[in-house]
Amino acid sequence: MFQCSTDDVSKFTEAVVGFIGKLVDDTIQRATIKKFSNQKPWLDKTMREALNSHTAAYNAGIISRNMVEYKSAAYGVRRAVREAKRRYGRKLESQFQQSGSRSLWQGLRTTRAHPPD
Repeated sequence: MFQCSTDDVSKFTEAVVGFIGKLVDDTIQRATIKKFSNQKPWLDKTMREALNSHTAAYNAGIISRNMVEYKSAAYGVRRAVREAKRRYGRKLESQFQQSGSRSLWQGLRTTRAHPPD
């Protein structure tokens, strides 16, 4: 397809890479993920869901003056925090257990960037 267009390999490569980039941009939807500097590394989707249900239960409890659901949601948040921290700890341990300098340095970089709570 591009053979007749140029004899220079670098121009051919640029054309192919540009074509592939255009295809990717046109077909794959991009998502923006917000990451804040004070966000804990173990905060994941399950934690966000637990916090959202906690807030919803609190608002409903204030309106109905029944805080039973709020108390159970608060317990669910504490349980989700414990489990998320355990998952994150296992992830870090697995990085140190794997043989390979890349995973070791990645684990060191991660622990250095986020001091323990």
